[in-house]
Amino acid sequence: MKKFKKFLLDIKEAHCLLKTPADYPMSFHDSIQHVSQQDWTTVQSESNNIFLSYNYLKAVEESQSQYAFRYLVFYRNHMPVAIAYVQVLQIKLAESLNFSDCQHFSAGKELLFGDKASKVLICGNVFSSGENGFAHSNTIGKEEAYNALMNALCRLRRNENALGDVSSVVIKEFWEKNYDGLAMLNKNAYRGFEVEPNLVLRIESSWHKMQDYLGDITKKYRKRYRDVMKKSEGLLVREFSAEEIADHSPRIKELFDAVHEKADFKFGHFNAAGFYDLKRNLHDQFIFKAYYLDAQLVAFAALFVNGEALDANYIGLDYDVNKTHCLYHRMLFDFVDVAIDQHCNELFYGRTASEIKSSIGAVPVNMKLYLRHRNTLGNQLLKPLLKFVQPTAFEVRNPFKTEEVLPTA
Repeated sequence: MKKFKKFLLDIKEAHCLLKTPADYPMSFHDSIQHVSQQDWTTVQSESNNIFLSYNYLKAVEESQSQYAFRYLVFYRNHMPVAIAYVQVLQIKLAESLNFSDCQHFSAGKELLFGDKASKVLICGNVFSSGENGFAHSNTIGKEEAYNALMNALCRLRRNENALGDVSSVVIKEFWEKNYDGLAMLNKNAYRGFEVEPNLVLRIESSWHKMQDYLGDITKKYRKRYRDVMKKSEGLLVREFSAEEIADHSPRIKELFDAVHEKADFKFGHFNAAGFYDLKRNLHDQFIFKAYYLDAQLVAFAALFVNGEALDANYIGLDYDVNKTHCLYHRMLFDFVDVAIDQHCNELFYGRTASEIKSSIGAVPVNMKLYLRHRNTLGNQLLKPLLKFVQPTAFEVRNPFKTEEVLPTA
């Protein structure tokens, strides 16, 4: 009986929180073109997150017409103090989050999410990993900023229901170092669970060239590097301009789709035509490396210089060439070289192929995603079920002569 009373109190508390009027006036927009660039950049520039930059979002909106986007600006005393970016997707949420592999979840997933694609609001970016959906000024505290965000997402969900019922709201995704500051999400009945970790390589300040990195790894892993470089020596690597990306668009799409089909964790599919828009809008902050074998494009890597971090978000490759020329392994080493050249402190490798990335020196950094179901009962059912959703275990390798310290991301 006590548990049932607590259940009812939890429902009441979350309902009251979401009905509380917002303390901050806010504006809602369905296109980045309608947002004041000055207001948006005033907040975004404090974090300098490229994935919330006006030019990046403009490139994504122009090229990913299969999705809808919402932009929120929060004000205090007529000054912008926070921004939020929301993507509206029609997806099968259980499959996108790889819930299907969890036996405990399989019985309830159809009840909670159905077997058809449904409308989902995602505060964050399905095309990048990290805290890329919300930012606030240092002039307001984190708790009050997230309280304003909760109210805004509640209002947005009600507005979007007029265009078709929203099944869930997702906030993706938080680095482990920030877990302790997310109490407001729990109070608003968002259910947090860990997803696959991001593999992160710390770039040491003593690395000024690739040889410095190689000097810090053991003899075993230096030999592996030499073996990879020998097998891949027939490859020609060069950077593409925006025009060259457009010229090779069909082949780029083919290579990109081949990799996307193998991914376990995926929300949406990035339209490869968008690489042209990203290069045109971001210039030197977006690096597009092309790999050739016998005059044939066999792989590419799309890299973002995000402040002091290099983000290796997208790759495409020919799996047959990968078998004969260690193509993927070569690319992972090349990313280290680029990160050093760009004077970055960290290299974000992303979620897939964790074991081979750890052999380069990357270590797993946990990440948490938050989910809220459209109805109260469904949301309560999520709480115990999500405890069974766990990231895939793998063997972490350490190629360095000394023990590697976990990056903070």
